[in-house]
Amino acid sequence: MSYRKAPITWRAKQVAKMVNNKKIVFDNVVQRSYVWDAARKSLLISSMIIDCPIEPMYGKRRPDKVIDMLEGQQRLVTITKYLNNEFKLSHLEPFDLVDDITGEKKRYDINGKKFSELPEELQEILNTFSITIYYFDDITQEEAVEMFKRLNNGKPLSTKERNIAYCNDIMSIMDLGKHRLFKDMLTPRAYEAKSYVPIIAKIYQMYTEEIENISFMASMFNQYIQKIEISSEESEQLLNLFDDLEYVHDTIVCDGDKPSKMIGKKMYKELHLVSLVPFFKKAEENKIDMSLMGDWLREFYGPEDSLSVSDDYNIASLAGTAKPENIQKRYQALEESFNEFFKESEEE
Repeated sequence: MSYRKAPITWRAKQVAKMVNNKKIVFDNVVQRSYVWDAARKSLLISSMIIDCPIEPMYGKRRPDKVIDMLEGQQRLVTITKYLNNEFKLSHLEPFDLVDDITGEKKRYDINGKKFSELPEELQEILNTFSITIYYFDDITQEEAVEMFKRLNNGKPLSTKERNIAYCNDIMSIMDLGKHRLFKDMLTPRAYEAKSYVPIIAKIYQMYTEEIENISFMASMFNQYIQKIEISSEESEQLLNLFDDLEYVHDTIVCDGDKPSKMIGKKMYKELHLVSLVPFFKKAEENKIDMSLMGDWLREFYGPEDSLSVSDDYNIASLAGTAKPENIQKRYQALEESFNEFFKESEEE
């Protein structure tokens, strides 16, 4: 594997314009979400003002010449937001700068200032600050993931970021994540941060494996998600499952009363949604009408003062929820309720 790259150096003002115009984007599957706090953002801007060098950044240049960043989002977004006048600086000490022409030293205190509030000479320094981006033209998605790993070697990644970076079949999961189910159950920020990736991996595990073999504890789940491989047939099955889950949820919520809305919220919590997967699979295999599944969930999640009608389920949902024994206890509670409900339905 050989990575052929080329550098481009732009002024910060031009880079911000390119980000604003979507000529530089952060859509790559391995790219982190924007998470920098006020102190880190301010430190970057002050570093640029005092001419402290900033490391080069890396991206994949698409056929349409748009650069999709692999590394550097935090810095590029921070620069763009500041030049767009979107935040004030904070946590900074006053500093001195020497005028290159007169040799005079001048003290600046830029705390609490947006870009437009800075002295003109500091605005000019920021606008003309040089930023280098290395881009790769001929790089596959697999190579992009490998490059992300190497660029972030030694940098702390969150569990979700590791799952995304090391997932064997991330592209299939990304495609599945486009389903409206995940856009509805997640906040826009969580969806943008690809929080659906571990959810879909758990759903897939619940859909394809025996309950006794499932663990969501980090040591086990991280290994599982690295090896996951979803076939086209399985993707189709999962999409049908998502359709059923979404339909039942929407049917319940459409009742319009407060208890129904509460049941809908419970159903769209990751813990409960994942726990329900084997039973929606059973419903599909046994051709159970989805309206009856809605009736079952109204009964199971009906109590307003607890998670469900099952004390065992409730206890297994409070702490240690990723442990195999609690996954199994939730399954057993749901299975007992499911069998009893549909036994009664058949008798009626």
